[in-house]
Amino acid sequence: MTIANVLTISRIAMIPVLIILLRMDAPNSYLLAALVFTLLVLTDSIDGFIARKYKQMTKLGTFLDPLADKLLITASLVCLVELHKIQSWIVIIIIAREFVITSFRALKAAEGKVISASKWGKVKTVIQALAILIVILEGQWRVHIPYPLDVWSIYIAAIVTVLSGFKYFL
Repeated sequence: MTIANVLTISRIAMIPVLIILLRMDAPNSYLLAALVFTLLVLTDSIDGFIARKYKQMTKLGTFLDPLADKLLITASLVCLVELHKIQSWIVIIIIAREFVITSFRALKAAEGKVISASKWGKVKTVIQALAILIVILEGQWRVHIPYPLDVWSIYIAAIVTVLSGFKYFL
């Protein structure tokens, strides 16, 4: 088992901790949730860096890394819907895009073609992570810029998510 794979598996294992922190009604639970979420997002970058730098790219890692990303983003978004912090229709759009692109990649893989993550896919992931972090922290600081920053950020994430999905088909 490579270091990168251990980090990826650890990231998946920490998702329930994030969910618990988001659902807790305790002082600073959102702050702790934001910290854990940030740590998990950063770990994604670190495990990819380690895998490339030390040539530890594995089939398991190739499968688990995007799965861990999708689990983290999906779990976070679903919790935030349950907490009435974002609207469900936005989450449905984001999750639907993930299903469509993952299915598209699987179809192409069956034909022997590998569709690796595009630059737009990586940008989408960063913007989604930033939007989720803003939504988590919004309850702490209530930052409003003509319209609540959390709402604007999640709308931007949804738009970029859809646009990045179109880029895969083009």
